[in-house]
Amino acid sequence: MKRKRQDATRNGILEGAARVFAERGFAGATMASIAREAQVSETCIYEYFDGKEDLFLTIPKTRIEAGLPSIEDHLFGIKGALAQLRKFVWVYVRQMTSEPIYTRIIMLHLKTSSSFLSSDAYKEVQKFYGRLLDIIVAGQKSGEIRPELNPYIARAVIIGTIEHIVTRWLLKNGAYDIFTHMEPAFELIEDALRAERPQHSLDEALPPQHAAIQRSRQRTRPKKDER
Repeated sequence: MKRKRQDATRNGILEGAARVFAERGFAGATMASIAREAQVSETCIYEYFDGKEDLFLTIPKTRIEAGLPSIEDHLFGIKGALAQLRKFVWVYVRQMTSEPIYTRIIMLHLKTSSSFLSSDAYKEVQKFYGRLLDIIVAGQKSGEIRPELNPYIARAVIIGTIEHIVTRWLLKNGAYDIFTHMEPAFELIEDALRAERPQHSLDEALPPQHAAIQRSRQRTRPKKDER
């Protein structure tokens, strides 16, 4: 029972802090304003977190930890790298747009934090984006994605496209359907990644029974001297 109360208090502090950080940013937020929003004392906050920066970096870490298993659930049973890639992008964007407070913190405030790259939160981000890299590499091995592409550059292009579209949507206060922009953007990415299909001979292009008939006709066709 005590553990449940502690978890509820900790989660309440994180939720209150998220609202304050999303509205004011890291520099504008104070422990006093976070305490008021979470309806606890400042002393109580320090019982769970080392300070404002610890709070700030814990918020994205908890969201990403929860998001990775969800991505795996959505990818389960989907065949083909490009199909998995589309699902990854759509689920990721759907998660971000369904939680705009946390997305605002990550996209508008966290990216400018010098402490982010050395934090546990960044390690979770690397795991999350590592799954995207796995999809690209698997697609190259299967022949579905162009093998000459640098998979890290391909991943950077995909992530950069997502972040640009989501950031613009946040700055516009979610005033439009973000997926109307995601679809044409993903089609461009898909076309750039897709491997060219090899040119097949006529026999390879025909169904087996039709190809056999075609070969039979060629063998029985009279030569010019026999006509």
